[in-house]
Amino acid sequence: MMPPDLIRRSLPAAPRRALRVARRACLLGAVAAAAVHAQAAERRPAPIETDRPDFIESSVVVPAGSWQLENGLLFARTGPLDLTRGTESLLRVSINARLEWRVGLPNLEWERGPGALGAGHGDAYAGLKWQLGPVGPWEMAIIPGTSIPVGGAGRSSGTWDPELKFTAARDLAAGFDFAGMLALAAPTEDGVRVTTFQPALSIGREVTPVVRLFVEWVGAYEAGRETGHLAHAGVGWQVTPDVLLDAHVGHRLSGDFPDNFVALGFSFRRGASR
Repeated sequence: MMPPDLIRRSLPAAPRRALRVARRACLLGAVAAAAVHAQAAERRPAPIETDRPDFIESSVVVPAGSWQLENGLLFARTGPLDLTRGTESLLRVSINARLEWRVGLPNLEWERGPGALGAGHGDAYAGLKWQLGPVGPWEMAIIPGTSIPVGGAGRSSGTWDPELKFTAARDLAAGFDFAGMLALAAPTEDGVRVTTFQPALSIGREVTPVVRLFVEWVGAYEAGRETGHLAHAGVGWQVTPDVLLDAHVGHRLSGDFPDNFVALGFSFRRGASR
């Protein structure tokens, strides 16, 4: 076989010039394609990040120009009572790059056991999320909101109950991440408004690029006294960049939380530019 350099030297001058032009065109085409790919990657939104399944809300808003619907179904037991609740739907709609509008639909509930309320629906919810971060390695957000008294008897406080949450999260080494939340609320119980404080801490880890595990502690305090502790763990599976499935379980360590619960969730995002 003739060596490549001899093949090039054996060509007439015009074909050699054409070959050089073609090679330069291919090089420029490859550079342009790489630039287009990089720009597309910059425009592509990050994978879906939800406010479930852990108690801690995420510290980022939905991408600008998009909306996100998060749903779940929960089965809980407290003493002799069994509770089924759904659809735990939270609609999150982008206002701008740092602000989102949030609407929680009334949950349908079915309570069974001695003295149970039976079937009915709870209150709705409305709020905002304001993304403050990133600040150094931290993402942070403030989430004011309120209940909307549309629930049935025994399930609604009968008035608007405000709340305020502060969340913070950061990535750690080896695929781990840390998140925390401080929640202050003023629910109405038996016609009396009380002040409650709920801290939560979570450690998560990406075990694969699409599967994340977490463990979480949640505390509850009311009017300065401790009212309960909860241990919580779960898994999220990112089916596509815009779809997430989750499963999680909780166990009451003390106080007013359910004795045990198990739940499943389905969340999806639409409208983010590609």
